[in-house]
Amino acid sequence: MKVLQNELWFNDNFNIGTQERSSDLDKYSAKKEAERNLEKSKKDYELTKNKSYVKILEDCYIKDMDKLMMTYKALADIDPQLMNELD
Repeated sequence: MKVLQNELWFNDNFNIGTQERSSDLDKYSAKKEAERNLEKSKKDYELTKNKSYVKILEDCYIKDMDKLMMTYKALADIDPQLMNELD
């Protein structure tokens, strides 16, 4: 079995096991699912408050726009050289 020098270095410096990754992925997926359920519950609660439909729609729109702007701002913070590498 021939092992490359780079592979040894990579394994020594970046301890990434496939089992660990799948376990982390499962935890991440479960966390994301819980966050989605919580967000849905919050939205359902918002809709049951005594508000007018227009106000509810406006609140939901503002929340969605805030989330979208946060995403755009996060994308703008990514190093341009890294983006060029991905192109």
